[in-house]
Amino acid sequence: MSFIHHDRKKIEKKCDQVYHTEGMDIANKLLMTCLLPKYQNAIGLAHNQIGGTKAVFIAKLSTDPTSDYGGASRKWRAFVNPSIVSKSTELEESSEGCMTFPNKENKVMRHTWVEVEHQVKPRHLGVAFTKERFEGFDAVIVQHEIDHLNGYHIHNQEEK
Repeated sequence: MSFIHHDRKKIEKKCDQVYHTEGMDIANKLLMTCLLPKYQNAIGLAHNQIGGTKAVFIAKLSTDPTSDYGGASRKWRAFVNPSIVSKSTELEESSEGCMTFPNKENKVMRHTWVEVEHQVKPRHLGVAFTKERFEGFDAVIVQHEIDHLNGYHIHNQEEK
């Protein structure tokens, strides 16, 4: 797998919903990519960053949401069919990089917290979605990756 660098037609297209089982398979492929030595600093990856079209991303999130980035232990999490269902009114400026646009950081306004709904099991097994609240750096990561799934990135935020 390789990253799409500056292919705006692909990266700026909204991703499609996916069956949970297929989504988890995609998440595993994303994780295998991020575990490659050359991507060891990755903290998130969306399916369309590697040429896919499905609403799936992985993110390396804090295991202790009360810690800041520097002191927190982090682990990879998969998100299938995620959407932001609630967000803070307060915004903070975030200086962000992106694996799709290496060495080209940009300043982006982000909500200080977001509540995300995402699929955690197949629909036929009952309640398939859960809601989670993310704050601080985790909120930045989640917003960044969901932006990718909606066709936005750190260099086209003004189009949102």
